[in-house]
Amino acid sequence: MATHLEPFEWGTALTNSRFPLSYDVNFLRIERPDDRLTADRLIDVADGLLGDAGMHHRFVRLDDEAAGSTLAAQVAEKGWTAYPVVVMALRRDPDRPAEPGVARQASWPEVASAKERWVRDDPSDTPDERVRQILGRVRSLADATHLRHFAAFDGDGAVAFCDLYSDGRTAQIEDVWTREDHRGRGMARAVVL
Repeated sequence: MATHLEPFEWGTALTNSRFPLSYDVNFLRIERPDDRLTADRLIDVADGLLGDAGMHHRFVRLDDEAAGSTLAAQVAEKGWTAYPVVVMALRRDPDRPAEPGVARQASWPEVASAKERWVRDDPSDTPDERVRQILGRVRSLADATHLRHFAAFDGDGAVAFCDLYSDGRTAQIEDVWTREDHRGRGMARAVVL
């Protein structure tokens, strides 16, 4: 999804000029952390490489767990929010089945309004232009990858969804969401299964 890659001392800055307000496609990827990478240096690099992206935030991805833990504590002291990304691997069959017929594969038009509500439900300030760009990014991902949407419906509208990326051998499920007034009914379980 990146329209521009810029190498820097510890990794690569990935940016997308079509969606500058979407942090998922405008971030720093730390690939070579070392002892010289401190919170202050990371913040300076992030400001320099992402400052023109039009975002009020900076997103940095660091897959090295040890370096990530150290930097997370340091950047938190500077007012940043650091959070781990959890990857869950499917290692067993489900503990119980989903109710049959609750969920099915869905098209973009069928999930678009639910995805907009999901983006707008974000507790942070979500201006209309940022919402438009996030939805545009998701739509572009569907065009560029093997992305499929699965959804549960109430009447004509999707009230729960998840996205499935798969290359035929490996699958990744992202963005599992259920509308608040439909939670606790097994819809997320149904769309994921």
